[in-house]
Order: sequence, then C-alpha cells, then structure tokens
Amino acid sequence: MHIVLMVVESDSFRELVLCIAPALEGFIVHSASTIRRWILQLFDRQTLVIKKKLARARSRIHISFDLWTSPNHRAFVGIVVHWLDEDLKKQDALIGLRRIRGSHSGENIAEAVIPLLQMYELGPKLGYFVGDNIGSNDTGIRCILQALRPDIRDPNSRRVRCIGHIINLVAKAFLFGQDVESLEDEDLTKEQVSKLLAVRKDWLTNGPYGKLHKTVNFIRDTPQRRDEWFSIANSGIEEEFEGK
Repeated sequence: MHIVLMVVESDSFRELVLCIAPALEGFIVHSASTIRRWILQLFDRQTLVIKKKLARARSRIHISFDLWTSPNHRAFVGIVVHWLDEDLKKQDALIGLRRIRGSHSGENIAEAVIPLLQMYELGPKLGYFVGDNIGSNDTGIRCILQALRPDIRDPNSRRVRCIGHIINLVAKAFLFGQDVESLEDEDLTKEQVSKLLAVRKDWLTNGPYGKLHKTVNFIRDTPQRRDEWFSIANSGIEEEFEGK
C-alpha cells in the first residue's frame, strides 16, 4: 500500500493498532529511524548468510539481472545469483536491487552491479550472465567482466541469451506482427505497406488468434454457455475460471 516508514510516528496509526490489539502498546515503535535501522541490520545479517552459502558453492556463480522502473520513475536493476550448493542442489538468491543513475546504458548497469559482486566476493567464481537480449546488456556484461575478470579474453562467451525474452518476442511477433515503421524499413511502397497492414488486421480478426478470442468471448457471454463449457471440460478448472 506504499506506506512509508514515517507512519509509525503517526498518532492515528498507533491508535488504529491499539484499537485492534491493545496488548501491543509496549511494543509499538515510535521512530521511523528505528525501523530503518532494523531493516539495515537484518540486511547485513542476511548478507553474511548468503556470502557463506556462496563460499561453499560447488559450482560457478551465475548471474541474472533485469531492469525495472518504479512507480515514482526511478530505475533499478535487480541481481539474482544461481549456484549449486554442497548437495548439488540448485539455489537462487536475490542479492541486490540497485539504483541506476542516468540512462539504461551498459556502462551505468555495470556501475551498479560491479560493487555488489565485489561485496559478495564473486569475482573468482563468476560463471555466466543472463539478461534480456538488448545491446546495453551486452555492453554491461563486458564492462563487468573487464573489471572483475580481465583474464577472460572473450567476455561474450559468458553471455547467455534469455529464452523467456526470446519466447515473449516471438509470441508478440506472431500475435501482433511488426509495426508500420519496420514494414517501411523493408523498402516497400506505401501501397504495399497498406496491403500488408490490411492482411495483418484480417488475420488478427479471422485467423487462429481471432477465432480463439471470439470463441472465448462466446463461451463467457452467457451463464448457460459457461455451464455447458464446464460440463464439457469437467477438469476442475471452474474455481480458477470464475476467479478471473
């Protein structure tokens, strides 16, 4: 609910808590700085726990990362590590959500990620990097490896493409086709572009995608059709279907 730490200093908030649970009166925190200190202390403790686990890893430490823009328009990069533990079981851990300053360039991504990898002492055990298939990620990975593992002669050999991103792009291309600008890049005439757009519109309306969309709408249109669909499907999906 986007409640800030400062809310603990509000009289109305404390009154609300005590109205619900009067026994908490002796445990209510009266300062936002106390909450902040507890969070940082917990973060430090968990950092040590993860560092110990990573030190005992039986494999290289592989990194995946992605960028995210918060509702208040701040850019962050989330960094996740993947490894095999002492029992050769795959483990994953989010080790950081770092602010990115400036543009989403590879250099700025590396500037946020490198100190974090150094803090966890991952340089000697770095494995492969996974990220969206965008050029800035290629640049960022090269910068990271040049800073932490200059002995790796070909940083591109440690770059793994994100299959989830690939599937997402393929699905979008299949469902929605390309935009007008990309069609114009193919040196087509305006008339040819118009014909292709008309074909695409017709495919979306009357092709497999359009037919599936119309079928779903037809089934959901009346209670009787829904009931008939459930009787035909009879696969325990009614609760899930009704919840959407």
